[in-house]
Amino acid sequence: METVHRFFQRLIALGRPVGGVVQVGANIGQEIPAFERYGVGWAIMIEPLDEPFRKLAKFCRGRDRFIPVQALCSSLEGVEYEFFVASNRGESSSLLPPARHRTAYPKVEFPTSVRLVSTTVDAVVARAVAQHPELPVGQLDTLMIDVQGAELKVLMGAALLLQQVRQIYTEVSYDLYEGGATLEELQAFLGSFGFSLNTVELNHHGWGDALFLKRGA
Repeated sequence: METVHRFFQRLIALGRPVGGVVQVGANIGQEIPAFERYGVGWAIMIEPLDEPFRKLAKFCRGRDRFIPVQALCSSLEGVEYEFFVASNRGESSSLLPPARHRTAYPKVEFPTSVRLVSTTVDAVVARAVAQHPELPVGQLDTLMIDVQGAELKVLMGAALLLQQVRQIYTEVSYDLYEGGATLEELQAFLGSFGFSLNTVELNHHGWGDALFLKRGA
């Protein structure tokens, strides 16, 4: 939560208030109080796992502009994945197998996995807009990603949204998950959409958060 507050405060300092958020990896909705505090008008909040999603949907009740969506986002629609479920309320769960995560965080286990079929961020946004015609799609200016190494897969399925958003706040890591995207790979991909790395904070385990801003936006 503290890092999310720093993210919003950083954007305020840069003169970039947030109108609307697409959040991939919303878990149980921990960021909702921060969204409300910093004036987020609309949010599409995406979570794939049943139990966290039930809590997220409950948290969103009475908040009509915060739309919970249960979905696994990747680069393509209709791909079946083995999704690895972590013991820490699902916070470390990923569509990628855990690698160095097992030694960096030995208390976090991955006792089960589930089979999930993917969609894309662009498809989720399109369906949300169709189901909620009052949603001002032009206000969706911020993409937040917390998907445990699968960030590049998510971004590859968000080409339409990347043409619209002004800022991206994403978790980044090194070697915690098999085949996980590196910061350098994210920079190269997002650079082609006009984004530059603004700030990055990594801890001693080799993971943290990065803020990308669209040049000239």
